[in-house]
Amino acid sequence: MHESGLNSILLGFIYAFPEPDYKLEIERNYKAFGADARVIINYQDKAYTFLIEFERSRSWEAIREEKLLSLNNFKTRIIIVYAHEDFNVLRSPVEWNESIISFQHRHFKQFKHYVKGLNNIFLFYVLSNYTRPDEANFRDIYNSPRN
Repeated sequence: MHESGLNSILLGFIYAFPEPDYKLEIERNYKAFGADARVIINYQDKAYTFLIEFERSRSWEAIREEKLLSLNNFKTRIIIVYAHEDFNVLRSPVEWNESIISFQHRHFKQFKHYVKGLNNIFLFYVLSNYTRPDEANFRDIYNSPRN
């Protein structure tokens, strides 16, 4: 399940950042930091590096304790891609009905309560948006007064 979801996430980067405008470097199982992957996006003579963590859990408390706190002092941006444990990542997107996606999004919004006090290095999006990693939300957006 984890590898299938990670495959979708990494394919989403290829889809969202196509050649020739972008050059991607993708490394799975990035050993240096124990991340699921590292993605470097080269665009107009600049390189943007992201560590990718795919989280499938029912508990945002566990994600905070096991991942967010241990990664909190990194300098690199970290993208957390979330799928609720009950979300079947083996199904193709055409099999995802609206109730599954709505459930996923409702549960995903709970992360707002668990990022307080953390550095502003985290971006978040749900697996059902895997083709749009460029729309990942920076943590500080969720601490703004309008949210």
